[in-house]
Amino acid sequence: MNRGLEGRDEVRGNVVLYRSPPVRLNKYMAGKRYSIPHPFPRRPAWVRPVLKCRIAEAGYNVGDETIYTPTDASSINGAGVIYRPDEIIFILVTGSFQLQLRNSNTLAITPASWDLSFAIVG
Repeated sequence: MNRGLEGRDEVRGNVVLYRSPPVRLNKYMAGKRYSIPHPFPRRPAWVRPVLKCRIAEAGYNVGDETIYTPTDASSINGAGVIYRPDEIIFILVTGSFQLQLRNSNTLAITPASWDLSFAIVG
C-alpha cells in the first residue's frame, strides 16, 4: 500500500485503490456508526482498516502501519464494516482496540497513539 494516498484514488492495472483520510482513533466512540464516503459508483470489492502509529507503542515505531483486524478471541472486542455503493459504514462495538502481535498475543493499544484510515478497493 502506498503512503500518501489519503483521500485519493490510484489506478493499478484495472484495480482502483482509495485511501480515506486518517482520523485519530480516539475520535471513534463505541456503539456509533460512522460513514466513510468513497469515490466508487458501486459497492467496494473489499475494505481494510489501516492503523498508523503516531506515538511509539507495542513495538511499533512512529509512521508504522498495520492492518487492523477488529476481533479478539478472548472477548467481544471489535468492529464491523458495511459495504455500500457510496460509502462504507464503520461500527465500533467497544471502546477498546487490540492488535494481534507477531507472537500471536493481543495487546490493547492507546487510541490517542494511532490514526485510522480505510484502504478501499473498488
